[in-house]
Order: sequence, then C-alpha cells, then structure tokens
Amino acid sequence: MRIAIFYVLAALAAMPFSAIAKEAHSGGHGPVSDQVIAEQRQNLAKNTQGKGFGPQSPRDIDSVSGNNPVIFSPAPAYTQMNLCNIHFHKNAEHKGGEFTQYAGNGDGHGYQSGYQYTGKLTQAELAPVDKEVCPSKHGSLHPG
Repeated sequence: MRIAIFYVLAALAAMPFSAIAKEAHSGGHGPVSDQVIAEQRQNLAKNTQGKGFGPQSPRDIDSVSGNNPVIFSPAPAYTQMNLCNIHFHKNAEHKGGEFTQYAGNGDGHGYQSGYQYTGKLTQAELAPVDKEVCPSKHGSLHPG
C-alpha cells in the first residue's frame, strides 16, 4: 500500500511540469533553455518538500554517499516478480558507469536528455540493424 501511495504522490507532484514545459516550449522537439529546467526543478522541489521523496532522475548512481536512512532488502528473483513498465531510453536516465556525458536539457518533456555512453564499442556492436528500433515522433534508437 505504501508503494502505491508513493507512486500516486510522485505522479501528482510531476503534473505541473507538463504545463511549464508546454508554456516554455510548445512546438518542435528542440532543446529547452536552462531557464525551463530551472523552473521545473524549482517546482519539483516545492511540490515534494517534506514528503520524503524527490526526482527519480537524473541521479548520479556512482555516488556512494547519500542521506536516505532507509535500508532496502534485496529484490526477489525476476522470475518471482510481476515486472512492468519495461521501456527503452535513447540515453541513460542516471549518470553512472560509462554513461557520464550529459546529453543536454532535452525538450522539456523527458526526451533527448540524460547521459550518453562514453565507453568504446566494437565494430560489431556499432553495426546498423535492419530496421528501426522503438521508432516514435522523438526519433529511434541506434547503435552507439
């Protein structure tokens, strides 16, 4: 029950962002200004203050320090879970490992931002595939 309440509160807290992004960027799919990002972060901070949670991303998952006193037990094996919301991203949501190059502000709606891969890929890994992967109005995924 607690987790359901958390998701409802997180969704409610995020609702004002779509209005802000739409006002500041109501057109193409280009990157938004730093001002739009600052306003989104300010509203998120205001709407989540004292509620015990904040943004899911971006987070630096290479950081070993933090201030969350909650210790979580290990998750059960994936075969015992009812997985949902499996999705792909053009860039990583979180900074960590070899995903460390900031992709930019994005379009204010969660697209074209995140962290890009900075590691090395082999020629085989960079080889094009024979069809588009996850095509949408925001683009598609491609090797590299």
